[in-house]
Amino acid sequence: MKRVIRIVIGVCLLSSGVYAEFFYLGVLQKETQYREQSLLSRVKLTQLEKSVEDAWRHGMAVTDISHAPRRWSVVLSSDTDIEEQVIMRRRLMGDFRKGVQHYLRQGYEVVNVENGVGEWVALLQKGGSFHGTQMAIFRSLEKKEKQKWIIV
Repeated sequence: MKRVIRIVIGVCLLSSGVYAEFFYLGVLQKETQYREQSLLSRVKLTQLEKSVEDAWRHGMAVTDISHAPRRWSVVLSSDTDIEEQVIMRRRLMGDFRKGVQHYLRQGYEVVNVENGVGEWVALLQKGGSFHGTQMAIFRSLEKKEKQKWIIV
């Protein structure tokens, strides 16, 4: 009898662990500097492109982009001081690095980098509160911890 109870409890715990990956968590704040915010979420990043482009045309900006298992999400905000944005995607890290450097030379700032489904994604912008950003790539956290960072 104890064995049957343990099996039933094990199956219940296993199923709740499997379903936990379908929960999404957001941190919300009252009285932000933004007049309006909205969250868009789709399975593929390409499915968000038209909605993001429409939002840009209406004066909104992407203030966050993230990837969770099987889901891309963007937060769109109005009343930002962001002038222009680009979402750049590349599969290979070498190509990604070159693309980011290209935009940095054009005066953009890196504000977010994500990896999902074998694709590197960078959110770059002109205007806003980010200034003098750089991108550093490390193969291990030990190398990163040894390097000194100066925040200006």
